[in-house]
Amino acid sequence: MARGCGATVGLVLLGLGLALAVIVLAVILSRHQAPCGPQAFAHAAVAADSKVCSDIGRIQEAHLHILGGNREEMTGPRWTQAPLGNLPSLDQGHERGGWCQSHHLLGNLLPPSPSQLFFNGTEPLRPQDPLPWPALATTLETVATEGAEVFYTGRLGQMLVEDIAKEGSQLTLQDLAKFQPEVVDALEVPLGDYTLYSPPPPAGGAILSFILNVLRGFNFSAESVARPEGRVNMYHHLVETLKFARGQRWRLGDPRSHPKLQNASRDLLEETLAQLIRQQIDGRGDHQLSHYSLAEAWGHGTGTSHVSVLGEDGSAVAATSTINTPFGAMVYSPRTGIILNNELLDLCERCPRGSGTTPSPVNGDRVGGAPGGCWPPVPGERSPSSMVPSILISKAQGSKLVIGGAGGELIVSAVAQAIMNKLWLGFDLRAAIAAPILHVNSKGRVEYEPSFSQEVQRGLQDRGQNQTQRPFFLNVVQAVSQEGACVYAVSDLRKGGEAAGY
Repeated sequence: MARGCGATVGLVLLGLGLALAVIVLAVILSRHQAPCGPQAFAHAAVAADSKVCSDIGRIQEAHLHILGGNREEMTGPRWTQAPLGNLPSLDQGHERGGWCQSHHLLGNLLPPSPSQLFFNGTEPLRPQDPLPWPALATTLETVATEGAEVFYTGRLGQMLVEDIAKEGSQLTLQDLAKFQPEVVDALEVPLGDYTLYSPPPPAGGAILSFILNVLRGFNFSAESVARPEGRVNMYHHLVETLKFARGQRWRLGDPRSHPKLQNASRDLLEETLAQLIRQQIDGRGDHQLSHYSLAEAWGHGTGTSHVSVLGEDGSAVAATSTINTPFGAMVYSPRTGIILNNELLDLCERCPRGSGTTPSPVNGDRVGGAPGGCWPPVPGERSPSSMVPSILISKAQGSKLVIGGAGGELIVSAVAQAIMNKLWLGFDLRAAIAAPILHVNSKGRVEYEPSFSQEVQRGLQDRGQNQTQRPFFLNVVQAVSQEGACVYAVSDLRKGGEAAGY
């Protein structure tokens, strides 16, 4: 376990890139009680995708499932990875009445396999209609009673394998039996008064740490962005940093499966690299992609869910789960109630299509691209991921921030900007998350959330930043902050979330 700031920090990787990807970051830090304001909780809080989840631990069914794993439609059993990673955190079943239908289903066209769940006869369920899921309820109750082994090596796993074989899957019970959760040390990066704890590769914590470490050196504050030109300047530096960050995404490969990546993320955490990047950021936004070692790389789907929790005893958990794209592989096991993932897509899209190569080095230094060209997937490899469940702790201020997000490749951009807004620009937690974001795509073009400031957009265009439209912009951040003895929790309204606490 990594230790710092009087905290104990642990990271659990539950089958990352093997099925449902689950990353859980936990920390324990003591605190003292004191009166809190009307909008704060005095003891504990949960911020999840929905009020139902925050209240009683239920889930967003399209984005989180026991068995998880587009720029294009990548569905079907051949895209599924195994074995499972989520049962250790889902071995308490939900009530047999199911949950309420969410509005996210309205934007997803389902093939016959899972669509039976979301129709009442021939009519699709409407938002807030009851959504019973008896097969999944039975599966979870069985696991709660008999333990996870009934799934990995027992009759539940056998039913799953038999069901999805009819859809063309080659998953075996032996594949399920090989699963083991992994406990690793979290990355630890100092950010001024705070220390950031985030997950190592193949998750995206190193990229998030790199972005914040670079931007920290520019000393942005509420005062520095009070005038329009100051806001344009900050966002220009953010865009340039995001471009350099995209050029380093190859470092998210699984170091366990590719020994040459064992130390690939270490440079991203060093102040020397942050200084080098700052020196390469000027007032121009029209540099060639080679300036950033950026090429068209893989993207990540949007079938993700995040929950942030702060307990009364000071313990904190940030957990992100995914089946990659909404409804994963679009393959459903009717006897177990499980929807399969399409996590293999991320292994197949980590290099530019048809190129056979990775980005070239920048100026011959270690800002450059991956060594040795694109490497093929290997058995047991965990998929690269943008998931960044994170915890920031300031012992001096007696505060911490538990944060993470959903939204595929938008996760890192959204979480980084929420952290900047909260810690550096003085936003309260709700405003920090609600603020419109920008994102840099794999071609180095800036994408703006629809409500993003037109004034800043024009200012960035004047600096040479190219922009483009994103057809679907769903970035979701959930966070809980402790400030002294008071707890604040915010679930992102973009996904209809609502936090809970006491």
